[in-house]
Amino acid sequence: LRAGRPPKEFLRFAAGVRARLRVEVRWTERYPTASLRARERRYRRAVRSMGRFLGREWRDPDAMRIASELGQRLATLFTFVRRPGVSWNSNEAEREVRVAVIHRKVSGGRRTARGAWVLERLLTVWRTCAKRQLRFWETVSDKLGGLPQPGLGPPSAGPAS
Repeated sequence: LRAGRPPKEFLRFAAGVRARLRVEVRWTERYPTASLRARERRYRRAVRSMGRFLGREWRDPDAMRIASELGQRLATLFTFVRRPGVSWNSNEAEREVRVAVIHRKVSGGRRTARGAWVLERLLTVWRTCAKRQLRFWETVSDKLGGLPQPGLGPPSAGPAS
């Protein structure tokens, strides 16, 4: 970390990245019903513009690092331009993982990689069921090949006796 005001070159770099993203966000908002062909042309143009910008000779170490990271993600950076219905921000995706983050913080983390994998899958199914207005336990039981049994439901949240 560097203390104080960021170097001028980094500020120019950040402004350039923001400006290119802002132009494409405004385009998608102005033309929400654009044809797939128009979207593809606009996507290629945005990728070329950002690629040229990122490829400049940056001397600031933070600008160099971020330019490299964005360059590696350039093909997906403007997916929102190419695909109708894809948001330009990650707000919804971040809300989706919030449940898992809260669970991890409250429980002190997951003990094993396999446990983390299982929890991630269960939370994904849980969120999908909520969005589709399906009952989680019945869906899981059905998909695992069992039939819901009377009294089968979520585990008790109360203390074990």
